[in-house]
Amino acid sequence: TSAAVWEAAFDSLQRGSGNPAFYNDVAYREGAVKHAGINQEDLPYIAYGGCTEFMVEGRSNVGSIDSGINLLRILDGTIKAELAAAETFDAFLKAYKTDIRRQVEIMTWETNINQEYKAAYRPQPIRTLFIEDCLEKGLDYNAGGARYNGGVINVAGIANAANSLQVIREVFDGQCSITREQLLEAMQDDFADCADLQKQLLAMPKFGNNIPEVDSLAKAIVDFTFTEITSRRGWRANGFLIPSTIMFVTYTGQGHDIDATPDGRHNGDPVADSCGPMQGTDIDGPTSMLSSTAILPQTHGLGTMILNLRVNISMLGSAELRAKLKGLLQSYFAMGGMQVQITALDADKLKDALIHPEAHENL
Repeated sequence: TSAAVWEAAFDSLQRGSGNPAFYNDVAYREGAVKHAGINQEDLPYIAYGGCTEFMVEGRSNVGSIDSGINLLRILDGTIKAELAAAETFDAFLKAYKTDIRRQVEIMTWETNINQEYKAAYRPQPIRTLFIEDCLEKGLDYNAGGARYNGGVINVAGIANAANSLQVIREVFDGQCSITREQLLEAMQDDFADCADLQKQLLAMPKFGNNIPEVDSLAKAIVDFTFTEITSRRGWRANGFLIPSTIMFVTYTGQGHDIDATPDGRHNGDPVADSCGPMQGTDIDGPTSMLSSTAILPQTHGLGTMILNLRVNISMLGSAELRAKLKGLLQSYFAMGGMQVQITALDADKLKDALIHPEAHENL
């Protein structure tokens, strides 16, 4: 990417826009060959449709989030069914993985039923005319005529699940003073009259601070989940399924039906807003946050693992600071990161917007 394009991107962010996002093209091409079977000659046509889902321009039928699972919702069920009786943390983790596998099976069935329905009842004659290979195959776009057929499967709650599992492991190992009975009771009561216990939970290691013990848990769960997804096939011919973490504003609703969890989260509170840390828990700075997130198998999450990065708007105010921000992004991509979208925050402007909202309608 040329220096001029970097400067134009930073200028846009400095004006308060959330665009453009930054993508690791090298990693996408690697993942496209390995996990979606894209031919080398078609790699230049990789594009992002819907919000930011992986597609191949003019050559693919890839759904804009065909289905999804929430790792924290699954963990909530495992906790209620297994935590009290589990003999070890490893036994509990095994039960959790079994529950993840079951949900992936259900998700795959739902996705394939939906694809079969579209083939039977929602033909796409215009797309069929313009998407490569449909006419040659004599197949409608929704019946599998496209050169590449796939589905994007959203995975929510990564950081929350990792943080909660870290707490559960410490409880099993006796590294903290909390017992399983106390933890279960406190969560059942949504931490009512348990302020000290909740404070202890919130202070435990959190994903996004370059702490190996919790980051490795996140990696293990994501590795398992993504492998479960990509090992299954879609209904359309040669149909691949690829994971994503695309939350945008949906992260608030993703937590509505989940009770209080071991990471200190209240009943109904949101989950993490991207594949990165839970909001407010990355307290060791952006370098640590990016290092933690890069440990996840991101090329495996080809549907796009979105990462939200918040920086003070002053980071865009000089050539020296812009060079540091550019270096930060390039280092993240060199470690395997796939995507970053930046919000440049101006604290004074946000405070003024609370008092004079009519003067800041662009926010």
